[in-house]
Amino acid sequence: MTTILSLDEETNLLKTQTISFVTKHGLPELMLTEYDWQNLMFVMLDDELSTRFKWSAPSHRFEAALERVLTWFASNGADPHSAQYMTLVLDELHQRLNTLVGRLIPVKTWDVWCIRLIGDSVMLTQGDDFRLLEWQRLVDTGVLVDPLKRL
Repeated sequence: MTTILSLDEETNLLKTQTISFVTKHGLPELMLTEYDWQNLMFVMLDDELSTRFKWSAPSHRFEAALERVLTWFASNGADPHSAQYMTLVLDELHQRLNTLVGRLIPVKTWDVWCIRLIGDSVMLTQGDDFRLLEWQRLVDTGVLVDPLKRL
């Protein structure tokens, strides 16, 4: 199954609310392109997807990406601006993405999902069961022997 999702609304929300927050609190001006905002939203969605997989630990790349572009941001919330930003801006976006992903993947799964950024949209493709892919990889690399080939 392949699904294309527009993240235009979420990307615009991230951008406008972040710029508003930065301006209101007198924080350093942002010099991000539309592509930068789209990539941030892509990484945020990818982190949300990773919470649905039984075969891997959730990733936390979004916070690291934010720390690179928002010089004042600390993902541990130690800075008062960071904690406030996470509450006022990021919490709503996380909830929106959680709902969006929940429609596609309602429960944790063994399936592998591929995600690809296409402009302001993402293409999500449901792949095979991770356990089968891992077994095939182990057979292909010689770590395991295919029982059918022993005969």
